[in-house]
Amino acid sequence: MKKLIVLIAVIFAISSCKEDTKAPTTTGDSSHMIPSNTRNVKTSVKSSGNVTVVDKTKSTPAIAQDLIAFNGLEALKYIELEGLKPEMNLEELQNVNIKANQNMEPTIKVSGDGQIPIYQITKSGFPMVDIYYTADQVTDIALTHKNATPPKMIGIGNTYAELLSVYPNAKAMGSEVESRVTVTVDNVVFTLNVNHGINEVYDAPLTSKIKYLSFK
Repeated sequence: MKKLIVLIAVIFAISSCKEDTKAPTTTGDSSHMIPSNTRNVKTSVKSSGNVTVVDKTKSTPAIAQDLIAFNGLEALKYIELEGLKPEMNLEELQNVNIKANQNMEPTIKVSGDGQIPIYQITKSGFPMVDIYYTADQVTDIALTHKNATPPKMIGIGNTYAELLSVYPNAKAMGSEVESRVTVTVDNVVFTLNVNHGINEVYDAPLTSKIKYLSFK
């Protein structure tokens, strides 16, 4: 009888040992069964695999070849306003040779800077040039139409990437005035069609474009 009891005990012990060696069964999410370092690696790999979306604002657009630097006098000559120049007085401005399809009129420019008296030149009905003045002297000449510069000259409609291809060291700056973003090179100010309301260097999208420009 004692032998039978001992035999049963041995069988029970062996059976218990076999059950302990079986892998535990799980239901639902089994991620808790993965060691933490392995789980982190998998997440990392998955994340890096998903980084395939390109930030279009940082992608480099196609750049027009052989672009040349802006030259105000050459641009004015191109649109048949070669008599116009910065720092001329208003009497000289009135004597500028205006062609038959051109018109120059005094008007008011309303912007974040306030209401500013200017002279505006149109060509075939399209605004081409805004002339800013103080007292009796022209201070700034702004080109406002995409056809106001020769085809190979950097101008309105060109991208910030193209601007940098001509002026590699140029920097875009934000402004509290209408959140303007401008790029100033020597005596030329290029205004981009994006906004940044802080007066600081701004990493403007390369695809942003020159909206208008002025020079003095």
